[in-house]
Amino acid sequence: MSIAGLTSTDQPTAIRAVFAANDVRALIANHLGVSVGRVTDEAHFTEDLGADWLDRVDLMIAVEDQSPAWKSPMTMLIG
Repeated sequence: MSIAGLTSTDQPTAIRAVFAANDVRALIANHLGVSVGRVTDEAHFTEDLGADWLDRVDLMIAVEDQSPAWKSPMTMLIG
């Protein structure tokens, strides 16, 4: 289904979700020094993007910084 196939009330939500996904892809690409095209839904952080454990932790923190309303379970545990 495309965004055009959604009702007019659902379209703004779908468009925001697409922009949010693209923002996260750009954040990941910039952090890891890879092209945005390599950051796909199927990409594996370690095998495909070359991220190690510290890169993954840094990315989690960077995503949290961009979206203060969302906190990971680990961050909630350590405060």
